[in-house]
Amino acid sequence: MKLNKIALALAALVAAPVAFAHSPTTTPDLVVRISGASAQQGTLVKIAETMMVAGTIDVFYNDASGKDHRAVFGTMKPTGTAIGVLNTTIPASIGGKKVLILDRAAGGSFYGVGPVARAQAIDAMKVDGSCASSGDTFPSPSYYCGGTELQVSDAGVSDVEPGMFRGPNLPAGETALSAAELAVLDVASQNGVVMGIAVTNNYPYATISKAAVQSIMTGTYTDWSQVNASLSGPITLETRAAGSGTKSAANAFFLNAPCSTAGLVPFGAQGDPVNFSTYTVVENGSTGGVKSGLNSVYAKGQMGLGLVSLENTPSGSDNWKFVAIDGVAPTIANAVSGDYQFFVEQSMQWRSSTNGTAVGDVLNTFRTVSSDPAILSILPGVAATPFNYDPAYAAITLKGTRAAVSGPNTCQPLQLFY
Repeated sequence: MKLNKIALALAALVAAPVAFAHSPTTTPDLVVRISGASAQQGTLVKIAETMMVAGTIDVFYNDASGKDHRAVFGTMKPTGTAIGVLNTTIPASIGGKKVLILDRAAGGSFYGVGPVARAQAIDAMKVDGSCASSGDTFPSPSYYCGGTELQVSDAGVSDVEPGMFRGPNLPAGETALSAAELAVLDVASQNGVVMGIAVTNNYPYATISKAAVQSIMTGTYTDWSQVNASLSGPITLETRAAGSGTKSAANAFFLNAPCSTAGLVPFGAQGDPVNFSTYTVVENGSTGGVKSGLNSVYAKGQMGLGLVSLENTPSGSDNWKFVAIDGVAPTIANAVSGDYQFFVEQSMQWRSSTNGTAVGDVLNTFRTVSSDPAILSILPGVAATPFNYDPAYAAITLKGTRAAVSGPNTCQPLQLFY
């Protein structure tokens, strides 16, 4: 009798569906590639958890930081499963499929726009047997995949809409998308990304004026005494390189560029700060570079200012802080009310020809889930748009938007919806 019970128990285990995480050597049913803004990285795993079966998900980074490339690999939930407060359902074309979603943040937002519209191959993380085990498990990265390969992104994420990448927002050697190239993209607003002005901790005030930031960005102010008579010393501006959504957002908000032909032009880069005897502009390839740059400026006894989105928070070892703009603190609550207006509406886009395919169904599901207030509530510095309003998440849903139903428009004035 005991043997029979054991046999029955073993048979039941064999018959029951068992969820296993997928290693880099597992062949996916579908590969989906996303590139662009780093803001998506904060919610990537949570989005995957919502879309995929628990226990099947693995996370891969390019290195311990994962700042350039990340990926999630798991089995999609069954067809028809409703997920999130927006009740997004899993389409039949992807239900139960093993899906690998790769996310490239290297280079910033432009790489979620130009190369997507042009179907241009760019470096992407290579997930294969060369990936090394991290010794950790989900939700931490279980593998580090340091190799890259040229691939065409299926979709892009940008802190600002595709049409903003012109003039001072274009990376060196790139050209603005033509009307015909923009027309191939299916573009929609995802969420609000709140931006901030960061200063080194030795800046003694809790606020700075919008006019002062504008003057620093254009090189009109080169010494802190011009910001406040009680201060002195050369200014170091830790900014982002052209092509960054953070830089594009700041250009629009402070310089009205490229929104107006009369918009101001940001001062050119002066190279790495070898000495601090003069005004210095450092263009960084990532937000991490801005933060480490501010720490370096502080360590040399100088004061610096940087552009940093609010999903970044200073750690105990950091020597920088966010400051208010004209007395209005950079908080989600102030952005929600419309009092703090230095925020943008992140867009997600892909070539319209992708619609109707299994990859397109993954992207449509991903985009809707990533706009879900319940997902956004886990990440500091990000809010839902009024188009995804849910009373239960009013505290993190923007009352104002610069977008229309057709999509985001950073150059438009803010309109309060509720």
